[in-house]
Amino acid sequence: MTTGTGFKCSDGIVLATDSQHTGALKTQEEKLYEISGVDTIKLRIAGAGSVSLIRKAVELIANEIYSDPPTVLDEAEEKIEKTLGIIYAKCVGSA
Repeated sequence: MTTGTGFKCSDGIVLATDSQHTGALKTQEEKLYEISGVDTIKLRIAGAGSVSLIRKAVELIANEIYSDPPTVLDEAEEKIEKTLGIIYAKCVGSA
């Protein structure tokens, strides 16, 4: 089971996840991904489930963000939701 949490503090935000991936073997890997290179907004993505699907989702979200960088949080949220909807329809909804 994946655990992720975030806390708003007086001097910033703390984000954390567990690091155990379960597949054929249990491994320790990051589950918190940064989408960097956008000056206006800092984005971190946490995921649960298939590691390859999580990484693909982060890649597709990054591509959407980089194609037209958001200037406010609402724009970033719309881009992320759009991308997750596409991923769900292709990978999960058809299963």
